[in-house]
Amino acid sequence: MRWPNGVRFTLAAERLALEPLLACCADTFHLVGYSYGGVVALDLALAHPNRVRTLTLIEPVLFNILCEAGNERAFQQFAHARDDFAAALARGPAEHALRSFLDFWSGHGAWDKLLADVRADMLGAVDKVVLDWEASFAFAPSRQSLEALGSRTLLLRGDRSPPGMLELVDTLHALMPGSTRCVIAGANHLLPMTRPADVTQAIRLHLHAGGERPLL
Repeated sequence: MRWPNGVRFTLAAERLALEPLLACCADTFHLVGYSYGGVVALDLALAHPNRVRTLTLIEPVLFNILCEAGNERAFQQFAHARDDFAAALARGPAEHALRSFLDFWSGHGAWDKLLADVRADMLGAVDKVVLDWEASFAFAPSRQSLEALGSRTLLLRGDRSPPGMLELVDTLHALMPGSTRCVIAGANHLLPMTRPADVTQAIRLHLHAGGERPLL
């Protein structure tokens, strides 16, 4: 179902779709989110902080945290990428927009390295990418709410992601006292796909630590 034209899209729409699924979980649960899924997971955690056992955010696109920290330069890197994507999509074809989109996030030639079925899936969801940008830029949680999740949070990034993302994750780590930051050497924004063993190991260690931690 397409999102209605002229209706603002926010993370609340994602959260309202996910919250009914929490009925299958115990009193507490673990959340893992990657990229746009990272801000979706964070929004869900902020709505149910007492139920979150651990939170793992893999390069979450929490752009406004850069403005909060006074890093306008890094914020503008993402704003320009958003505007360039929208302009390229308007010009068409959609593949050209997605090619530049992947180049920004994962380096030159990233689109061509994807499997054909993955490219097809992305082309089918290209309109949702526009909504994801919109929701991500509108999301601005308070410092106080982030601090409350700090001791339960793992922040995971590569060291070859866009410079703005490196600064974003490091800024978020500084604003979430007690959080753990893990950097995977040689990885870019596609780290869950290109370095799955390293990502899995980092998450497993975090879940184990969360299991040993007393409940709040």
